[in-house]
Amino acid sequence: IPLRRWSVLYVSPINLHIQDSALAGKGESLPEVVDDFDGKIRPLKPTIGATEFSPVDDFTITMINPCLPTSLARFKIIKTVPSIISFSWNFGDGKGFVSGSDTISHKYAAAGTYTIQVKMMVAGGTVVGIVSHDLTINPLPHAIFYTDSAICQNTTEVFNDSSYANEGNLGYLWNFGDGYTDSVMNPFHFYSKAGHFIANLTVVTNQGCSNSISQNIDVIPLPVIAFQPPKTACVGSAISFNDSTALHNSGSLTYS
Repeated sequence: IPLRRWSVLYVSPINLHIQDSALAGKGESLPEVVDDFDGKIRPLKPTIGATEFSPVDDFTITMINPCLPTSLARFKIIKTVPSIISFSWNFGDGKGFVSGSDTISHKYAAAGTYTIQVKMMVAGGTVVGIVSHDLTINPLPHAIFYTDSAICQNTTEVFNDSSYANEGNLGYLWNFGDGYTDSVMNPFHFYSKAGHFIANLTVVTNQGCSNSISQNIDVIPLPVIAFQPPKTACVGSAISFNDSTALHNSGSLTYS
C-alpha cells in the first residue's frame, strides 16, 4: 500500500480515527500513516481502528505569591499542538471551568489545597485531553510580641514572643529601631540612647509566608544629677544642699 496522508475523521478524548483521503466518504479507516496534530507524518500499525494520543504533556505552576492575602498563581501549558485552539481552566476554588489561553493567572482568597484542571479542545469544542495538578495556598503566620512601651535609658528590655503559625515552623527577625537586630525567639536588647523607637518583629514560616507587627517604645533619658553644697560651714551648724538636677522630660524626682 503506498504511503498517503491521512485526514482526521473524528476526535474523542483519547482516540484519533483516521481515514484514507483516497477513500473519503467510503467509511474505511486504514490507519497506516497519520497526519499528527503537529503536522508530522507518523506511521502506525497496519490495523483498522484508532490510536491513543496525548496532545498536551503537562502544565507548569509558577507561584507569584504562595501566601495569603495576595496569593497569585500563574499556569502555563508546556506543550500543545496546532489543532488545539481553546482551553478551559478550573482552579479548584468552586468557580467551575472558565475559558482562557495557554497561559493564565488566578488569585486565591483562602488557604488550602486546590486541584487545578485544564481541558484542551479542538474546533467545535470537542475535549481532547484533561490534565490536573494540586496546588497549596498557605496561610500567613500570626505575629505577636509583648514589651514595655516606656523604659529608662541604659535599660535592658525583654521582648516576649507569642507568635504562632497554623502549620510549619517560624523564623524571627527583630528590628529594635535603633540600628540593631536579632533573630532569636525572645531577645534582650539594651537601649543606650534616649528617644522614640519603633520595634518591629517579622515572623516567617518554612513555606516562605511572613507577617509583621510593630510597637512604639519611648526610651526616657536619665536625669542629670547635680547639687551645690556650701563652700564653708561651721561645726554643729545646719548645712543646706541646693539641688539642680535637670529633667529632660515632664515628671517628678524623688531623693534619697
